[in-house]
Amino acid sequence: MATVYSAILEDGSGSDYWDGTTCWGYHPTTGAALTSEADRITHYGESPLVFATPSAWEAARDGDSSVGDDERGVIQGPWASADTATFYVNGFDATTTITLTAVGIARTDGVYDNTKYRLEGPVATYMLSAFDDDAWFDGFQVYATDGDECIRFADYTLDVSNMLLIGSNGSTIVAESNSASNHYMWNCVIYSDDGDSDTVVEFDDGTWYFYNNTCWGGTSYGLDISGLATVDAINNVVFGNGDDFNGTFNSLTNNASDDGDGTNPETLDSSSDYGNEFTDLPGRDFTLVSGSACVGEGTDDPGSGLYSDDITGFARTSTWDIGAFEYDDSGPGGNAPTGVFYGVLVGPLGGPI
Repeated sequence: MATVYSAILEDGSGSDYWDGTTCWGYHPTTGAALTSEADRITHYGESPLVFATPSAWEAARDGDSSVGDDERGVIQGPWASADTATFYVNGFDATTTITLTAVGIARTDGVYDNTKYRLEGPVATYMLSAFDDDAWFDGFQVYATDGDECIRFADYTLDVSNMLLIGSNGSTIVAESNSASNHYMWNCVIYSDDGDSDTVVEFDDGTWYFYNNTCWGGTSYGLDISGLATVDAINNVVFGNGDDFNGTFNSLTNNASDDGDGTNPETLDSSSDYGNEFTDLPGRDFTLVSGSACVGEGTDDPGSGLYSDDITGFARTSTWDIGAFEYDDSGPGGNAPTGVFYGVLVGPLGGPI
């Protein structure tokens, strides 16, 4: 049983990052670069493995995982080019946990950026999925450019957080297929590039905990329960859709929308391209502005310790805001770094991963 860290860098070497030549990772307390393999082993117990893409990492590690292993792929550094290969985890030991997360300048802040890591392109069905249990995707951009799904939830436990998911051309952006598993999804920005996706998020048969997400651009539905799914939807912004909420939700609480559905709803002001709510809807910047109906109108800590900040790493304070972004009155660029706190990746229960 081991925790196995892998660095994922666009050129596969990462001279300024986690390369095993000048930097062996980061000190878990001070955040300083570790300058030898011995230091790395002292603090983490495992020298980092380096791969050029998440797919290369998955292909190398799925056959090498052992019972109870904790596999962690860490995407780092600048990315001049998009990663265009469909990514899914499949073939790990059944007791292995699998985490793929982006940190530092590779990590999304919720607004599309072509210098950060991005899984992007036309595909046959979906860009991202998991066919093993206990997977967690966190902190990166996925853009399905030709009417396909960004992410497919199959019948395996999968959690998704702090992601930017962009669909197009009549697609279902986030889809679930015949799943009886539990899924947690929080702090994600999910939208159609031109506002012409069919459905933003489709829930089928699983049990969902859907918290503090921002969803826009479904010509049919924003959130759609198409099967027997049990869905708790709390603190979400869902707007600009044919119907923001379709189906019977287990909990539909403190959400902001055009429709005013659920318990303690907030109704958004759609005038001037929602200019009284968000920074720049035409530019797909869904950060909140002062006076937005989303500010201070959410439920505190709906995940009971699952997370405590927003997609940018900015700390949420009582009373929590609605959507993926917490209002930050320090202005653009004022949000805290996310993904790493003093060199330690922060996990879904608040502890180091």
